[in-house]
Amino acid sequence: VTAIEKHRPDAIAVCCLFSFLNNEHEQRIGEELRKRFPNVSVSLSSDVRPEFREYERCSTTVLNAYLQPVITNYLGYIEAELEKLLPSSSVRIYQSSGGLMSVDTARSFPIRTTLSGPAAGVVGAVHTARASDRLDAVTLDMGGTSADVALIRNCDAGVSMNRDVAGFPVRLPMVDIHTVGAGGGSIAWFDRDELLKVGPTSAGADPGPASYGRGGINPTVTDANLVLGRLSKGGLVGGRMGLDIEAARKAIWPVAEKLGFSIEKAAQGILGIVVANMVRAVRTISVERGHDPREYTLIPFGGAGPLHATEVARELRMREIVVPGAPGILCAKGLIVSDLKEEFVRSGRYLIDSEGVE
Repeated sequence: VTAIEKHRPDAIAVCCLFSFLNNEHEQRIGEELRKRFPNVSVSLSSDVRPEFREYERCSTTVLNAYLQPVITNYLGYIEAELEKLLPSSSVRIYQSSGGLMSVDTARSFPIRTTLSGPAAGVVGAVHTARASDRLDAVTLDMGGTSADVALIRNCDAGVSMNRDVAGFPVRLPMVDIHTVGAGGGSIAWFDRDELLKVGPTSAGADPGPASYGRGGINPTVTDANLVLGRLSKGGLVGGRMGLDIEAARKAIWPVAEKLGFSIEKAAQGILGIVVANMVRAVRTISVERGHDPREYTLIPFGGAGPLHATEVARELRMREIVVPGAPGILCAKGLIVSDLKEEFVRSGRYLIDSEGVE
């Protein structure tokens, strides 16, 4: 503890080798650290994830500690502002397993919010599937930066216990989602072999696609859609956000010139590549796991999901597409239809023989 003090930590993670079996030492360390550093967040692996597999447990705990100061401040701000606007409201935070948790729980375990937004979208899609009497579905959530796909079976989304986040293993229950860099802001570019690629780099929201008129110059999926007439020239958000088709054509022109194509044909090529990326993602969660996508309904949502759903379904020979009402806010709907959720886990050592578990 004394050695830690000279480093002036913002947060501390504690992971003892066998704390998943006996957390006494880890808890005592935590108590001493909190006494010595009352204003520093302390995360204990026996609290975050009391399971065996030390490396994954340690990595998850370190990420939890890293997030704690930022999330704690952010949640405090949200609570204060909501108290002004809605004094009688109760705040709940979404978690990656597909359920809600209290603000206090989120402060203690901010790692549970990892990928919670996409998880809420899948839960919203489950609600859509159930409301439309579809038991089995593939979800396609396409936004500005990425596309998230998931498999729904019997109106239930699968849960994965292991996930890499920014290259670090995280061992927590998360809605099983596969992500690829295919969004409306995905940039078209040429690799060293002069092959046209789309994504994973994105123009983001600012400056965004060239057609946003905010200084973006790179050709994106949104620009290609606008050039081909798949987006209204009147703009987005009911016309409140204008689109500059000339800027979109100017951005795509270098791609067209390099390929020897017209601007329209180059735009078609950009869309063909981004669709192929999403098709591969769907095959990863379906065909590679023994499921035939032709037996599933496609539920597209997000800002760009329905716009590309027909091409994805055609490539996979899926026979049906169900587009939710207001698909751009289905993740928010998933928050509303979710319940409070809590997982309890404990590892144990047991002898398994031919007669069962002792």
